[in-house]
Amino acid sequence: MSDQILTQILEELKQMNSRISTLESDTKVVKTNTTDIPLIKQAVLETLEVAKKIDSTQKSFERKASADLNTHEHSIDILNRRQLKLEADMEIFKNR
Repeated sequence: MSDQILTQILEELKQMNSRISTLESDTKVVKTNTTDIPLIKQAVLETLEVAKKIDSTQKSFERKASADLNTHEHSIDILNRRQLKLEADMEIFKNR
């Protein structure tokens, strides 16, 4: 083989080595990035669990607040009726 062909083959081998080195480097980066995936997945699952608990707690709080509001509305209604009756009774006593 001539020196020119050997030089060309050598240059192509150098280019291939360079590309292989780049691929190996990229593969290492991908491996490094994928090692975090289980941790990220666990964090997402934990966050989802916390969000579900918050939602459940919020619904429970809303039910309790609604029940308390209904109780207070009922109490206010009773007090209003008593007040009206007392005012009517006072008016009757005034007019005697």
